[in-house]
Amino acid sequence: MCAESQSVSWIRERALRSHPLGSPEKMFAMMQAYMDDSGSHTNRSHNCVVGGYFGGVNEWVKFERQWKPILTEYAVSEFHSRRFYARNSQRELVGEYAGWSNRKHTEFLDKLLGVIESRKIYPFAA
Repeated sequence: MCAESQSVSWIRERALRSHPLGSPEKMFAMMQAYMDDSGSHTNRSHNCVVGGYFGGVNEWVKFERQWKPILTEYAVSEFHSRRFYARNSQRELVGEYAGWSNRKHTEFLDKLLGVIESRKIYPFAA
């Protein structure tokens, strides 16, 4: 059996398991999410937060087509806010952002936020 027919049967199986089976209101959708957590590491925080964005697979394809060129333009491997906002003891940017002016730092973030705002992806947190 080819990989394509296996994935179709996987989707069909999940769709048939949706309840109630005969309901005309039943909906089945494939979605993709990008998430990160905070407070679940070795510091044994009393709280854990998971947040991110979810959206349809096609929206993520369009998102990545817009997002990746910005990362390439600024020579950033991937965006992670902890690294983006990190500073050394002299309050200077570090890592991939070392030597950046405040203006460049802000422009980069503005371009990424523009991509998020232009796509049908939705934030969530729990």
